[in-house]
Amino acid sequence: MITIQRRGIFCLRPGNKATLRGTAIDFGDKRGLIYTMGYVPFLRCYTGFRVPQPLEILENWGSVSFREAAEDILRLTKLNWNTAAFNCRDPITMAFARRVGEILKMAKGNDPALYYRFYM
Repeated sequence: MITIQRRGIFCLRPGNKATLRGTAIDFGDKRGLIYTMGYVPFLRCYTGFRVPQPLEILENWGSVSFREAAEDILRLTKLNWNTAAFNCRDPITMAFARRVGEILKMAKGNDPALYYRFYM
């Protein structure tokens, strides 16, 4: 079980390009930062509009190393097939859960739909 959060911190690298996508900063003790957005050498550009901000990873329980957690999170940012974007800032599991939560807020006491197709 890990905690993923945004704190609004960012790091800059020398030059005119944004931090590389996939840059991981390990603080030890199973915590660190991972850039899910940033400069992509294959595309030769940064697809975002603002300075990329990393996600902070804190491991609360379990035996997953920071590197394994960062790799999994980076993979999950490329799985959103509902968009034409190369990658997303948040892992698809978090982004989709946030969207479903927004829909359920609008239900206001009515019985929410139980089938997945209602949220696509």
